[in-house]
Amino acid sequence: MFSAFEILLLLPFTALAVGQFYLILLVRKAFRKPSPPQLTDAEFPRLLMVLSLKGADPELKSCLKRLCTQDYPNYCLRLVIDSPEDPAWPIVREFLNENPDSDCDVINLGNRLSTCSGKISGMLRGTEDLEDFEIVAFVDGDAQIEPFCLRRLAEGLAEPEVGVVTGNRWYVPQSARLGTLCCYTWNMYAVPMMIAAKIPWGGCMAVRSEDLQPGPLRDHLKRSFGEDSAIASYMRDQGKQTRFLPDLLVLNHEDCGMQQLYNFVIRQYLTVRLHNPHWKIVVAYNLIVSLLFSIAMLGSMIPNLYQSSFLAGLTITTLSSLALAITIQNKVRDRVRKIAGRSIFWVTPARFLVFLISIPTTMMINLLTTVQSLFTSEHIWRGLKYRFGGDPPIQVIEPKESREHSVSLRV
Repeated sequence: MFSAFEILLLLPFTALAVGQFYLILLVRKAFRKPSPPQLTDAEFPRLLMVLSLKGADPELKSCLKRLCTQDYPNYCLRLVIDSPEDPAWPIVREFLNENPDSDCDVINLGNRLSTCSGKISGMLRGTEDLEDFEIVAFVDGDAQIEPFCLRRLAEGLAEPEVGVVTGNRWYVPQSARLGTLCCYTWNMYAVPMMIAAKIPWGGCMAVRSEDLQPGPLRDHLKRSFGEDSAIASYMRDQGKQTRFLPDLLVLNHEDCGMQQLYNFVIRQYLTVRLHNPHWKIVVAYNLIVSLLFSIAMLGSMIPNLYQSSFLAGLTITTLSSLALAITIQNKVRDRVRKIAGRSIFWVTPARFLVFLISIPTTMMINLLTTVQSLFTSEHIWRGLKYRFGGDPPIQVIEPKESREHSVSLRV
């Protein structure tokens, strides 16, 4: 029997389990929600798809092929490249030479804004001329989207109460590298939290072009670091919803190193801290999960008076976390199989062994990055160094450069 004090020790673990099962309910609800009504070809509005490029993503050429072969009756792809010397440009030029009939505009970023991220500078540059478009979709250079992606985005925005439609990333490990499996584990728990906090994913997202005309949203983005949370907070202030569509899950098969993962996670939490009004809830959840798991694991391994309580707490935490992981994994597996006819099965003996190691490792990374993001004042992302705090709240401090707009780079 547990003493009164031991029962008190178990209360935080029980509360965490309740929170995990609440996330399970939200995930099940999100995947059960009916898809928006399908539109006929004549009903689809003119759509602009914008891809902001700085650096060469490993799967960029494959991404471009998918972007240019969308099953959408009336759209244009606009690429905004950081500079003519950017590593992405040779890949883009090669693709355009191989696909001369693609409806694709390529423009130079020109004068990068010093008060927002380089990615947002590219997005703003790519949406300066929206006269002929009703919808704007944003994608990432590593997003391997399905042929129906633009259709689903447009159908989601047909509902007037929806301000932004989004999918999410889903990692499918292709190796037994610890960083890759930790990335998979982290994302597996991040997706339910993004659904709960209504955080869109900038790698596959669409808004109405009227919202990107000169005005409040563009002004807000000019002082933002992460476009997804910044757009979501604006839409929330306008009384509009963020709609997650499970059909828009995007599979990612890339490998990931530990340092790359660490910097990536810090950047995600920085974006949440800077732009999401619910950031304190996200931080509290991360700290509670990571700390309780660590305390329970240490307490159950060290002989002491309350070892049985810590062991029970570890069991509760592990089972509730596994239940959440199994729920989201199964929902994603079934949806991907249904819409794309693909399998996301990744388990081999070697990967599974590393996966077991990745669970406590990811917990530690999550704890460290959450704490560090609270105090981070500078961050380097794709060759640009940012400073946070002060006025303006986002500053590009390295490199400092001024460049003129140029005409289309396509030759």
